[in-house]
Amino acid sequence: QTSGDREFISQFDEYCGNIAQYFQFLVIAIRIPRTPEYEDDGIDVCVWLIHFLKSIGKKEQASQVYDMFVQMHLKFENGTEQGNALLEYADFLSWEGKDQGKKFNLLSQALKVFNS
Repeated sequence: QTSGDREFISQFDEYCGNIAQYFQFLVIAIRIPRTPEYEDDGIDVCVWLIHFLKSIGKKEQASQVYDMFVQMHLKFENGTEQGNALLEYADFLSWEGKDQGKKFNLLSQALKVFNS
């Protein structure tokens, strides 16, 4: 094996491990009850999923998890955390194309949350 082969195999092994972990977290996210006592668990899973999806360039899937993340904070009436989640989601989006409208909407929602 050449050094390029070893590097490719190493990267592939890491990617496969990440994918396996992604599916484990996805199953956990689906199974976590949407009740206040499991709030922190659900949020932790969302944060990990967002980080992972961003790291592999899956913008659409990360946006879906961001939506879930914001809705969790809304459901549990975490105003400050919801506002921060909205700002983080907006920061993730660009000012170009279809992201522009979504980003503006998220920033407007965050402003409302922080002003209430």
